[in-house]
Amino acid sequence: MGKIIIAVATSGIAATLLPSGRIAHSRFQIPLRPTASTLGKIKKQTELADLIRRASAIVWDEVPMANRYAFESVSKSFQDIMENQIAFGRKTMVFGGDFRQMLPVVKRGSKAEQIAASISRSTFWNCVKIIHLQQNMRSAQHIEFLQFLLRVGDGLQHTITRDFIKLSDSIIIPWEGEQSIHMMIDSVFPNMINHVNDVNYMVDRAIITPKNVDVDNINQMLILKFPGEEKEYTSWDSVEDDNHNLFQEEFLNSLSPSGLPPHKIILKVGSPVMLLRNVALELGLCNGTRLICRILGRNFIDAQVLTRVPDSLYIECP
Repeated sequence: MGKIIIAVATSGIAATLLPSGRIAHSRFQIPLRPTASTLGKIKKQTELADLIRRASAIVWDEVPMANRYAFESVSKSFQDIMENQIAFGRKTMVFGGDFRQMLPVVKRGSKAEQIAASISRSTFWNCVKIIHLQQNMRSAQHIEFLQFLLRVGDGLQHTITRDFIKLSDSIIIPWEGEQSIHMMIDSVFPNMINHVNDVNYMVDRAIITPKNVDVDNINQMLILKFPGEEKEYTSWDSVEDDNHNLFQEEFLNSLSPSGLPPHKIILKVGSPVMLLRNVALELGLCNGTRLICRILGRNFIDAQVLTRVPDSLYIECP
């Protein structure tokens, strides 16, 4: 229809799924830690302000993850740009998300503080018209599992001691030591040797764990199953102004903080990897983007984006 729609999302991965999508904090210049007194930073004379004036609607996905003050900051910016004191300057806002999923992260905050930071506590929430989506497209072929997810999300699933939920026997693997991990890998990646270069095969599969130590162990097992020659990459660590050499290199290499890869990574051609930093949002290369290794050089990795088959990424390794 020739209209302008601005598409944003709270998380980087969700933004890549939207046509011309951007992270909301980047598009609308939202501070990382907005407060009730935070004012919008978009100047009325900028090209962004002109784009907002001409836009017919704004689509914002994964809104339950964002702090309520982020929305109120954007609302103030739009009110100033549109010279209209109605919420968001009377712009049509289309919010998407599921409150069964992640709420805003409040550092060391209680459950009540998380709820207080949610968009549902915003000053404009009483003006929002809620439309419920009825069909889960991802689990359309697995009705029993879909119903189980809904019961868990709604708090209706039967619990046992200390609020533990008993899983169905059809989705668990009995623990028999390391052999159970191999069974899980073979279940998620069946006949993997014959699908090393199959992008669609890799896109549809992933193993997720809550702890880095488990990630490292499973990665090592998976790499051993891949055919081909191993390539080892190591980090280089140092501490500025450490004149007394208090931080030994061995100690630095043993650290594995959240958001950083381990000191030593072993890869093979065809193995999947994941970005941990926003590299180029406009190309869909952000934290969480999955890729598959095509060429492993001495100081570079040539990788193909799994979710967008024609693209490739050339990474320089220091």
